[in-house]
Amino acid sequence: MTSMESQKAIWEDLKDLQLGSDQELWVVHADAQQNYIRDHKLCLVAKGLNSDHQNPAGIKRAMPGKWGLIGKIEGQVTDDGLVKFYFQKEYHLLTVMDKAPYEYRGWMVAIDLGGIEANQTFFVLSLFVSISTISLGTIKD
Repeated sequence: MTSMESQKAIWEDLKDLQLGSDQELWVVHADAQQNYIRDHKLCLVAKGLNSDHQNPAGIKRAMPGKWGLIGKIEGQVTDDGLVKFYFQKEYHLLTVMDKAPYEYRGWMVAIDLGGIEANQTFFVLSLFVSISTISLGTIKD
């Protein structure tokens, strides 16, 4: 069988395939949507900036201690390598956001709000580095 014939055979097998499109639409009830919005209102998403040195499970364990919130927040690692932290109190979330940036294993951890309207763009941080131990004799043009 040639390549063209095999492609034609696959097309014939798949052309009438229906993956549930002929079934009734699935509708999420309004109360379930409201519960989801409520549960994700106080959510913060964290992402390690160096995946070679920062694993999501380690970030999940380390950050509550750095924030002084052990036992007061819950963490969840997502399939795409993000870590979602769910806060019980809004002032805890605001305090964490206010005291950013944070680091884990010597590398920065980006954080952003993770509510229903969030798009996880993560905040942009400008850094100014001051080097005070270089003598003028070591600087070359």
